[in-house]
Amino acid sequence: MRRSVVAIVCVVIACALAVWSWTNAGDGSKRDVWAEWELATDAYQLSYEEVVSAASAILAAECMSESGAPMQVDADVFRPRPRPPGVNKVGRLVFSEGVAREFGYRFPTVATGWTPSPILDEDYAACLDRALDELPAPPVENHAYGVSAAAYWAALHSPAVRLASEEWRNCMSTGGVRDLPETPEEMPNAAAWEQIGVAPENVDSLSEPTESERTMAMADATCRRSSGFDSALYEAESAENARLAVEKVEVLEAERRAHERRRRAAQAVVTHYLDQAGFASQTR
Repeated sequence: MRRSVVAIVCVVIACALAVWSWTNAGDGSKRDVWAEWELATDAYQLSYEEVVSAASAILAAECMSESGAPMQVDADVFRPRPRPPGVNKVGRLVFSEGVAREFGYRFPTVATGWTPSPILDEDYAACLDRALDELPAPPVENHAYGVSAAAYWAALHSPAVRLASEEWRNCMSTGGVRDLPETPEEMPNAAAWEQIGVAPENVDSLSEPTESERTMAMADATCRRSSGFDSALYEAESAENARLAVEKVEVLEAERRAHERRRRAAQAVVTHYLDQAGFASQTR
């Protein structure tokens, strides 16, 4: 049975790569690929932080009540968060011309107003640690991330991507940008910030980008697309990612099962709490 499951997963990954190759055949090197940027390992990098956060808040509140300090669970933990601008459907950061126009080089998920967690009371922090321990542990190692990183670096140094990087440099130089890095993935470098007129150490992701920053970021995004860099990187990364995912499918599947056990346990806590409170679960 185990071998048959692995074989099925390998076929699914191979089919995904074949469909990608068919749908992207022809001269598509200058298209905007950000919306479609999906990789084989996305299936193993599960996003379930919201339900774990909600379950942890519930268990921590129960722990506080047991300690004689009853507290309410913040209703915000049950509200699904909309996908921030600048992030595609699988959670990958996007650097398109539209994002560059609005955010420059600032981190868009922070610029939209997301705030860090407050400093926690010691007793509550202890209860939160206990709550997290009650859920099945996440995988010790993140093989999916390792595969993704290896595929990305291999793609970045592939001949097609290196050639596209040179085209990008020519495009940016024509616009008057000086001292460019070897690849657009290294933008903005110190020279770019100097030309923009902002000291790198003074860049605050919550502040508004300057017009000169927006102008350079838009030129950067446009040159990435017109040079074929984005599509070349996507093609090389997708192929290498799919190859490595097949090679590492057994450890990736074991990792996925561990994530799924943790997600289901957290979901059970949330569902029970909301059912007891008379609400339909908003995080199912």
